[in-house]
Amino acid sequence: MNSLVASFATLDVSRYPDVHSYADDLDALLWVLMVVGESGVAATVTAAQASELLVEVFRRDMTRQRAAHLLRGAKGLVAEKALGKDTTYLLLKKGVDQVLMNGGGVLVVEPEQAFTALQRLDGILVSFKGDVLLCDPYVDDKSLTRLATIPVACRIKLLTLKVSDPAHFRGKLQAYIKQYGNLEVRTDTAGTIHDRYLIDDGTLWSLGTSLSNIGKKQSLIVKLGGDLRAVMKPGFMARWNTAKVWS
Repeated sequence: MNSLVASFATLDVSRYPDVHSYADDLDALLWVLMVVGESGVAATVTAAQASELLVEVFRRDMTRQRAAHLLRGAKGLVAEKALGKDTTYLLLKKGVDQVLMNGGGVLVVEPEQAFTALQRLDGILVSFKGDVLLCDPYVDDKSLTRLATIPVACRIKLLTLKVSDPAHFRGKLQAYIKQYGNLEVRTDTAGTIHDRYLIDDGTLWSLGTSLSNIGKKQSLIVKLGGDLRAVMKPGFMARWNTAKVWS
């Protein structure tokens, strides 16, 4: 067992999506590049090394030739770097976004690695399309900072119970709307919301804590199935239509 494989085999990868959940071989290779980069095991790896890690550590079939072919064609997802006679690969942000969106959909947020978790959360938010629905009982100005990552073309509906420091939030909200113009905030006067979740045109994500508190304590961000999304979206809209516009 070479030193790279030995080092990789000792890593705790439980906070990442299961590499075996990827149907696409390219996504599995991108997963390896993400873990290698975030763990500091190596700055970059060759296609041969990436395939070896999949085979030796995770027992997932991947020939060196196929790995090289897939990574060479992953334009915009990886960056190529020459290392002597070899070509090594580094995962780009768009590649990280693809890994997170296509994986098992579970992001474990550890406070000791909060910055990395927030970067990965931003990768999810920036991929949203269409109307974005956020149910979050408790919000503050830091919630707006996270929402600013969502593409401006998306219309955001934020349903809450309580706004912390209303005067401060009002000022930040006015500035946000002036710059982006894509957010409306309403309060559920019936007090029937509890769970925190995000819905866009194609996905549903369950949040273990309020958007503004992600990274402070251990929590989970979980991608749920389309069947649950089909149930949750009408329920959100029913509450939204009877909620009071926050001002």
